[in-house]
Amino acid sequence: MLLDDLYASVAARIILVGIAGGTERTRAEASVALAEALRQNDQIARVVNSPGALVPAELDRVFALRYQLSPTVSAERFTTDALHQALQQRLQELGSPLSTMSTRFLPGDPTAELRSVITPLTGKTVRAPDMRAGVWFSADGTLALLVAETHTSGFDARAQAPAIDAIRAAFTTINTGGELRLLLSGPGVLAQLSEQTIRSEATLLALASFTSIVIIIFFAYRSPRVVLLIPLPMVSAVLIAIALISTTYGGIQGVVLGFGATLIGVAVDYPTHLLSQLRAGQPVSAAMERIWPTMRLCALTTAIGYLAMMTTDLSGLVQLGLFAITGLLTAAIVTRYVLPSLLPDGWAPAGLASGRLFPPVPMRSRLTPWPIIAAGVLLFAALSALVIFRPPQWQNDLASLSPIPAPILAEDARLRAELGAPEAGHMVLITADSVEAALQRSEQVAARLEPLVETGQLGGFDAPSLYLPSAKSQRERQSGLPDAPTLRARLAEASAGLPFKAGLFEPFLAQVEAARHAPPIGVDAIRQTPLGMRLAPLLYPVAEGWRAWCCCRGRLIRRRCEQRSRTCRPRTSSTSTSGVQPTS
Repeated sequence: MLLDDLYASVAARIILVGIAGGTERTRAEASVALAEALRQNDQIARVVNSPGALVPAELDRVFALRYQLSPTVSAERFTTDALHQALQQRLQELGSPLSTMSTRFLPGDPTAELRSVITPLTGKTVRAPDMRAGVWFSADGTLALLVAETHTSGFDARAQAPAIDAIRAAFTTINTGGELRLLLSGPGVLAQLSEQTIRSEATLLALASFTSIVIIIFFAYRSPRVVLLIPLPMVSAVLIAIALISTTYGGIQGVVLGFGATLIGVAVDYPTHLLSQLRAGQPVSAAMERIWPTMRLCALTTAIGYLAMMTTDLSGLVQLGLFAITGLLTAAIVTRYVLPSLLPDGWAPAGLASGRLFPPVPMRSRLTPWPIIAAGVLLFAALSALVIFRPPQWQNDLASLSPIPAPILAEDARLRAELGAPEAGHMVLITADSVEAALQRSEQVAARLEPLVETGQLGGFDAPSLYLPSAKSQRERQSGLPDAPTLRARLAEASAGLPFKAGLFEPFLAQVEAARHAPPIGVDAIRQTPLGMRLAPLLYPVAEGWRAWCCCRGRLIRRRCEQRSRTCRPRTSSTSTSGVQPTS
């Protein structure tokens, strides 16, 4: 069930993009151009390369909801002294790099609540990219960074292929000088690379095994006719299986083709059994009647063994099971009804003339035991030394099972670390009956993890409540907003002596009053905002209610996160790549 959630989540649709090479300016320009090109592509749902470069309409939606979303809203925030300090800070910012944002939102947000709202996108609880030339960069400045969201799950390599190809094509168009290099990662990219690697290796192994079979058959039977006839059932099996799967699923995965050909390699045994039973002067039908009951039983029992693959929810395994079953039955049928018609009665392979496929191995009448004993002692000593000096180690790293090369995995880890993207690390799993209960528990977990971040015991964390507070927290913030007459009087006193025009902050007064009576904000209100993009993989509905994830980052996360999460309410679990551990 958790895997199904991961497959359907936004985290599975994220593609991490890095642009290397060239100068910092060319990387920044390429980032802007690539983002604009991808926003026009139907394969890409969303592209982000900086908080400031977000679509203005998205930022305006967050601005309208700032007083319920901002964690800094409180009664103390709107005292006369606090307002005076805030206005002085805004004056200083008007001459700083923050002047553009300050000028735009100053009339309605002199306390900079919008900045507090978007802090989780650039703050300390979540690792945020550096800003250079107006776009995201890695900490060392060597990579321009982007995040793209696709419409399809990243675990569906075939569905993700058009989006990945679109990114590469857009980058090729931009990189006219050839000085830049594109780095891609994410579930979809890794799934595609994994499929390509497995497909190529499986195909190579299948060809190697087929060649070996042909060579062995030739030396065993010493008959060109046999070499041509034995592959016939297997070739027929592969063709029929490909046709059936292509018709049923609209295509066949490369991995299925490679592994399937290897699995039905057992079909080579069927014609081998028939040819081995042929005797000179005897009809082919007699040999087939002797072996067909056993061959039929073997084919059926082997095919039944592959039925388990077809009960899974993974399309690749279902195709592989169907491929193997179809291939085995086809090979048996071709051997039974087609192959005998291609063999003349009374014919037998040359290698069977003597009754043996291989010449007998000469044996000495008496073997001296000492050389065998000495070889056994030496072998035992060598194995003992190997175990003593290089003892086997238990491998508990699941990444070692991946066919993806280590440099690619390291590149993926770097992009995730730089972008603060969701990763498969240690997480706190929260299940709740309602979104409100899930958000309240997320706030409890976040409150216990924040001290670990402050003291450096935790590298950071991500939680749904960082982007959408619970309705309870929103009402508490609204209760701290002063009424219109009180706020107007305090603002007049706070702005005395400061060079702000009269009436400049009328939008501020009106919007605070409106926020005091606004209904609580839900998930739908921020879905099409930068906060919604962060929230979607962390909070989503499931059949039994709502599920939320608090993702920890850093070296000391396992013990610390588990200790902190145990102090929260029931139905909260600490989860790692090794499984789910319910807390007591």
